[in-house]
Amino acid sequence: MKRKTTLSTLALALVTLFASSASAKPSVAPGVANFDAKSGAAFAHKGKIGATKIASMFLASKADIARARAGLAAFLKKKRPARSPRLHRKLSKTVVQIVGFVTKGGERRLLMNHLCDTKWHRKWRKVPIFVDDGGDCYFSVEYRLKKGTYLNLQINGEA
Repeated sequence: MKRKTTLSTLALALVTLFASSASAKPSVAPGVANFDAKSGAAFAHKGKIGATKIASMFLASKADIARARAGLAAFLKKKRPARSPRLHRKLSKTVVQIVGFVTKGGERRLLMNHLCDTKWHRKWRKVPIFVDDGGDCYFSVEYRLKKGTYLNLQINGEA
């Protein structure tokens, strides 16, 4: 009986270890997936995130993510993007994928990739999601950690 319990405990430990290594990184808050350099590498294309040349990528801290998310609604409300002037109202209905990166100039930034439809993207916590079209259900924005400002807001178009 003791051997059976030990094997069950070992099996549970292995399943837990495999499950935790298979995902991007543990969520830092509900609706947030935080990617490190390895799991978030797909966000970069030809050494760039969007039009920004990058030097490296990193796992964002909980504090950095909280700061970046805290001011986003106010930024969107003030900016009132032409394609979606009420985008700030949709934030509570989105989930966000976050990856930290360092620009070639040494500036630390976060890329926040928002999506509202997880029905078709069930692995959003594990893999970067890229969608063509979809309207303002899919948008991304960068956050400058040192300056506390947002830039490069990209809202998907509609087919």
